[in-house]
Amino acid sequence: SNLKKNTLEDYVVQSETLLVNQDYTNAGKLASTVLEEPKLNPEQKIRLNRICAQIIHDTEIPLKVHSDQRLEAFHKYFRDSIPEDRPLTIDEHLMLANVFEWQSKYKNAVDHIGSAIDLGAEDVVTLLKRKLELLPRTGYDIEQQYDQTLDEFGNRDDLSEDDLVWAIDLKTERLFRNGEFTQAVDLISKTLPRIKEEKNHLSLAYSLALGEYYQNQPDRAEPTLRTILNQLPSRDELVAKVLFLLGRICVDERPEEAEHFFDTLISNYPHTSYHLAGLVGKGQSCAMMFRFTDSTAAYLQALDLLNEIGPNKLIGKNDINQSLEKASEYLSKKDHLTQALALAKLEYDHLDVDDDQARSVMLVRLGTWHRQLAQLQSERLERVASNQIAESLKGQIHENYHRAAEYLLELSSSPTILDRQSAQILWQASACYEKANLPDDAQRILELFVKKWPNDTLIPEALFKLAQIYQSKNDFLSAETNYKILIADFARTPVGLQSPVALAQCYFAMGSNYYTQAEAVLREMVEDTSNQKLYTPESIEFRKAMFLLGKIYYFTGQYDRCVARLEEALERDSVNRASPEAIFLIAQSYRKISEDNLKKISQTTDRSLKNSLAMARQENLKRAKDLYTQSIAAIEKVSSRSELEENYLQQAYIDRADCLFDLGQYPQAIKAYEQVIDHYEKTSAALASYVQIANAYQRLGQYGKIKAVLERMKWLMQQLPDDAFAEPGKPFSRRDWQEWIDWNYRSGLLDYQPEYLAKTSGDPANF
Repeated sequence: SNLKKNTLEDYVVQSETLLVNQDYTNAGKLASTVLEEPKLNPEQKIRLNRICAQIIHDTEIPLKVHSDQRLEAFHKYFRDSIPEDRPLTIDEHLMLANVFEWQSKYKNAVDHIGSAIDLGAEDVVTLLKRKLELLPRTGYDIEQQYDQTLDEFGNRDDLSEDDLVWAIDLKTERLFRNGEFTQAVDLISKTLPRIKEEKNHLSLAYSLALGEYYQNQPDRAEPTLRTILNQLPSRDELVAKVLFLLGRICVDERPEEAEHFFDTLISNYPHTSYHLAGLVGKGQSCAMMFRFTDSTAAYLQALDLLNEIGPNKLIGKNDINQSLEKASEYLSKKDHLTQALALAKLEYDHLDVDDDQARSVMLVRLGTWHRQLAQLQSERLERVASNQIAESLKGQIHENYHRAAEYLLELSSSPTILDRQSAQILWQASACYEKANLPDDAQRILELFVKKWPNDTLIPEALFKLAQIYQSKNDFLSAETNYKILIADFARTPVGLQSPVALAQCYFAMGSNYYTQAEAVLREMVEDTSNQKLYTPESIEFRKAMFLLGKIYYFTGQYDRCVARLEEALERDSVNRASPEAIFLIAQSYRKISEDNLKKISQTTDRSLKNSLAMARQENLKRAKDLYTQSIAAIEKVSSRSELEENYLQQAYIDRADCLFDLGQYPQAIKAYEQVIDHYEKTSAALASYVQIANAYQRLGQYGKIKAVLERMKWLMQQLPDDAFAEPGKPFSRRDWQEWIDWNYRSGLLDYQPEYLAKTSGDPANF
């Protein structure tokens, strides 16, 4: 009804008056109501739309959070408030700049600020500062535009000292970022004499020191920084920057002093980016002083604080990771690999999951350091005397190779790794699993390798390693398959040349039913002239084949052939690891041949043949006896004997004594049996040796000494554990031995009488 009392023009003017008086609520209500009148002329519509746009703009200025709906309404009103073909005014450009900034459309805001400056806006300094603040937020490539704007701002004559220092700070920051340290230092040096206000002067002096630090001139920067430190209040922000830079200068050469600066930051600037910087610096300085617990704790606190305070301009996750990298690299160079690995693992755990390149670099480092640590521990193991320490070291070695393998396995599947590189890394992982004593994992990786890269140059070695693993697990058929492939397809490769002996070892381990196949493989190596180009008598594999062939002949009862092969093998290679076993088997063969001589003596009535066989038996026993002595010496020289070698050694002691007994050399036999007792007094072999000593004294007619032997046996019986009577191949129980001793006491043998001996076999002790 009121609208009818006034003209439309009156209401437009009234809206404008309310706007001027900043009565935004009533001005907005009236203007929006009048805009609905159909009789408005175009000029009135423009004025009313301008009022509505202005109200939205002015009421949004003090707000921290802006309404998207209101800002979109602003643009509608603003568009309708501009006559066609009329350029925008300075105020209109600035109004649009504000709204676009509130909408985070920084590129549009920057463009309108530039247009306002071009049209002759008055406060150019303020507008240029605002433009410099907004340009980095546009998301566009603005480097050139930013530099031009910054130079335009810095070269103005009407700048206040504060604005000049602000501009110099921005310029030097960009120069620092681009590595143009000399230009930055020159700029600051030229500007510094013009600065009179102390705070600004000290701020620029700090920037100058920072530039000198970046120029690798810390000796020039440090005095300036210490001067600033003495002239400002202890909790000033510039002091925090100075403390941080002084800590960085000192951390490598003077970590104790650096820690003091970082501790001051931690104490004086809690829960700030400077607190965070102090923790990172403390972590690095403690690492330099080998205070590993303190270093790790500081880095962990830094990571927690970063999550708490969020991203900041001073220290980010990348800065923490770079510090961790420097600390871990330093520790690795100082041979503190365990601690270096702990920091490197911390760095790796906090890398971005999508940063494939950085993760790959860290995986290489972690895998390499774990292998290096395992190698150092292996070298130390060779010098360790304590079994307890040795076992602990072995566990650590296996663990480090295991971790290296895991990191390499992860690296092999990284998107940054090429196919060929992946194959090589997977190969290294399998080797680490082997050294970690994890054959199942090594097998899994090698089988994957063979499947994925069947034409790789490492395939022969992969097949051989797999065959070795299969063989160690008694999966002889799988091992046989691989060895045959190697012999057929890769005969001239190093592993192909090793495969026949390995295949023969497989057959040998499979049992007597496969001895013939083992012999055939080996004879083809050492006898087939067509293979001489592959295996010369001087080659290692030829000599291995000779040793194994002789061993097969022994276990198949071909003792003459065994002796021939093994003696030839020893002539070619007397220092081979198999030499002690070969000497023992030759001795055993001569003993077996002597037993065959004795058997033939009992089977013939030809006196001449009997004499010949008896002489041969004596000669074979002598050879066996001498070879047992040699095998004892050879086996005892082996530093780390296998269970089989321990068995050979015990048997050699026993059989040497038996040979002396069979030769009738009873005093020497008694001494030899005493050696058996000395070496194996906690076993039933000692009891058997006492029996033979008693028999030897009987043969020598020294019956009085037999009682002493029986008494020693009784004492030993009391000392032996029950399991000594349960050894494989030992049928006599403790009770059986006791009954034998008692029988000897009752037999009358110990009370020697010729009449008694005439009625006996003369050998009552031998049962």
